[in-house]
Amino acid sequence: MKRLLQILFFLFLSNATFAQIFGNEWINYSQKYYTFKIYQEGVYRIDKNELLQSIGNPLETIDPRNFQIFAREKQIPIIIQGEADGVFDTEDFIEFYATGNDGWLDQKLVGDSIQLLHPNYSFINDTINYFITWNNSISNLRMNIESSLNYSDFDTLNWVWKKNTLSFRDGYYPGELDGFGGSTSFFTQGEGWMGSRIGAGGVVDNNVPTPQPYQEFDAPNWSLKSVSAGVSNPNVSPNHGLQIFIGADLLTPLVDTAFTGYAATR
Repeated sequence: MKRLLQILFFLFLSNATFAQIFGNEWINYSQKYYTFKIYQEGVYRIDKNELLQSIGNPLETIDPRNFQIFAREKQIPIIIQGEADGVFDTEDFIEFYATGNDGWLDQKLVGDSIQLLHPNYSFINDTINYFITWNNSISNLRMNIESSLNYSDFDTLNWVWKKNTLSFRDGYYPGELDGFGGSTSFFTQGEGWMGSRIGAGGVVDNNVPTPQPYQEFDAPNWSLKSVSAGVSNPNVSPNHGLQIFIGADLLTPLVDTAFTGYAATR
């Protein structure tokens, strides 16, 4: 019985090990990957000359329908001009939409128990690696090209959702410090990129741009999300007070809370 239990435990442990996700599952190790860096949002184009400088003469033997581009652990849709003939000609090119790095992986660094202060800006770097590769398939991920000019076929919408963001990166705060003013190597509460400090009794006005608001009866209500953090911890509790007001009404705060120490309020 004892030996059987040991074998069962080994089997369960093995299954748990193979079930882990490491983030490299998108890689096909039988393919070659060439990397390039993106730090700014935009539409990018790779032409034949740029591919020749990286891949070299083997480009002439690659069917352009085989090309793939990966970012953030997944394949992204692309457009390849002239790929239908199976040859990457001189005038052909690859186009795609790309963004720089943000906090998409930072939550894995801080863990679920700590709130990520700035999801739009990375702890580490504003630059991210994109990867171009090719396989033997001619049905890789591509963008659908819309060429219809008959606009009367489309419904008219009175309103659409628009997201506007104010991102503050005045300084990086290390989170809670020890008695000697040192910070831990782990990410802690109240750590990350933030705006300027607001002292006791301080007031800061921020204007969120809302161009062309639609305020008719059939439009839904707007919503606001904000995050503030305490970055000091005197020996009193609570030691932070936070109020958020909208517009000219300074009598009815949208948020009115008190908390202690290095913590984020959403």
